[in-house]
Amino acid sequence: WITVVAFYPSLFGYGLIAELPYAKQSLPNIKHWPKGMWVIFLTALGVILAFAGVHIYFASQLEMPFIVYYVCSLLIPIFFFATAFLLKKEVNQNWLRTFYVTRISRRQILDTEDGQPKNGTIPSPYAHTISIHLHHWQIFYVLAFFTRFTHPVSQVAAGIVIACYMQGICAYGYDHLVNDNM
Repeated sequence: WITVVAFYPSLFGYGLIAELPYAKQSLPNIKHWPKGMWVIFLTALGVILAFAGVHIYFASQLEMPFIVYYVCSLLIPIFFFATAFLLKKEVNQNWLRTFYVTRISRRQILDTEDGQPKNGTIPSPYAHTISIHLHHWQIFYVLAFFTRFTHPVSQVAAGIVIACYMQGICAYGYDHLVNDNM
């Protein structure tokens, strides 16, 4: 019941904060944020880090197998984020093919004129570039997995992160992590 009680004020509170004129910003243009957005961001970051510290403490109080599961569950979002960045690097910079062709060309016969390997530009097979856009609903969805304790502080944190997740979904929908730039 504590999670539900914390959910509704957090949902409407976060919705009101998100509708402030200076809060309508996106993470990719962080260099151009107004001061009001920085205040919101740093305050939210401080609250998130405080809740993270409390949850790490709660996890440390439990038996060893749970701590391993709790910490290893961080590997799931890290895997998806790393995969997204590798996909971006491949599509935008032709990274794997460039690495592979460069490595193969080193093993081939050197050009007889200057003793250097033949270097040609490798055409990109991709027509468009892509970008990574981490949305706040994705961040809070991941954070919700770590608020699984029966302690009231954890239940309040669960209500807050689920409310922030729901506000993002209701306001913006399930936007993609990887965006196609046409």
